Amino acid sequence: MVGGFEFEGLPSRYGDVMTTTDEVRPVPKQPRLAEFDVVRALVLVGVFTMNYIVYWRVERMRGGWRAGDVPGWLTSLFDPWSGPLSTRFAATLSTLVGFGVAMGARPSLSTGNCEAIARHRWVLRRRGVLFILIGVMFDAVWSGEILHYVGAYLVIVSWMITWRTSRQVIAAVCVVLITVVQRVAVFVVVDDGIVFSWWNGANERTLGRVPVGTPQGYLSSILSWGGHPVLPWLAFVIAGMVLARVLVPVGAIGVTTRSRLLTIGFGFGCIATSIAFAAIMNAVVSDRWRWVASFDPVSLRGKPYGLAMPAYVLST
Repeated sequence: MVGGFEFEGLPSRYGDVMTTTDEVRPVPKQPRLAEFDVVRALVLVGVFTMNYIVYWRVERMRGGWRAGDVPGWLTSLFDPWSGPLSTRFAATLSTLVGFGVAMGARPSLSTGNCEAIARHRWVLRRRGVLFILIGVMFDAVWSGEILHYVGAYLVIVSWMITWRTSRQVIAAVCVVLITVVQRVAVFVVVDDGIVFSWWNGANERTLGRVPVGTPQGYLSSILSWGGHPVLPWLAFVIAGMVLARVLVPVGAIGVTTRSRLLTIGFGFGCIATSIAFAAIMNAVVSDRWRWVASFDPVSLRGKPYGLAMPAYVLST
């Protein structure tokens, strides 16, 4: 069993008896998944649309557009901070990153060779560092980029490719719970102004994120206060890795009907659970704590910093 998968000819536990001198067996190349390509195309269209909408709204607020030029329902739909599409495309892109990592790791894992797996880990890490460097440079042009976050995701999940599915699920849940604890500590226990000032020197109220041109700013952006920080966006990446194992079992050449139905049912279950959680929280807790059940990915009490509570993660 490697990372929760059954592979023919492998020992029951990863690393127990495998050696680095084992011959690497060739693995038949699997055909491309049309579903993955279609979803990726839709996500890229959505990401570009939402980023341009952000730009258009900024120009409109600067007086570039007349207020009557755009219908109110349209601006509400594409509102980059509070609209229903806000960050959803980018979250799906993060899920696809995890899906691609899991599918790409299969040839190395199926060989059962420690050196092959180690080489694949370093491939992910090198790609991650490259994404980080490109993202930091591109951030100077457009601060809505997601590249430096994707780089951090790749570096982190390079350690997770051999984990069992159950361990990955636990890790995703822990990421969400740590996010809640951290947000409560900042917004309730500690003065948020002190925290943000320590991280960044000054509160930058643009796009719900902080600049990444300094070490403090980069760590702040990656960990918590950027547009797509590890807390809790790493949970989407891990969900993608799990999704790859559920949708395309080892040995399958495509997505099975059973896995489709299972995934659809689980998705609707997550949405229903998030709605129920938000309703219960709004009914039983005081106004001070209702933000914990918020579906808002970005702001809190007018502060454009990362929120992304469990209801948002589940519904997304």
